[in-house]
Amino acid sequence: MIIVAGIFTFDPAHQSAFVAAAGRVAEATRTEDGCISYEFFADLAEEGRVHLFEEWEEEHHLLAHFEAPHFAEFSRELDAIGIRSRDVNRYHVSRYGPNRPS
Repeated sequence: MIIVAGIFTFDPAHQSAFVAAAGRVAEATRTEDGCISYEFFADLAEEGRVHLFEEWEEEHHLLAHFEAPHFAEFSRELDAIGIRSRDVNRYHVSRYGPNRPS
């Protein structure tokens, strides 16, 4: 399993544009082979800051996602919004289970 997690920051005046773009890419991405989840979450403490969380079955699924037209369109939309920063990382998970034992 591959987990992708990250943070985007941008001028809060562009919040609605970011939300619209993120909604479009998330909806399209969730239909891709190997996508387990693809979500954006607004930061509760800071306007203009959004968290990304993705889960993928295999590396090749994520690499195919990077070639999808909706991913390219999302990248163009982020450029137009004027993203201040993006810090997105990929994690390869070898095993997982509940956070706390039952």
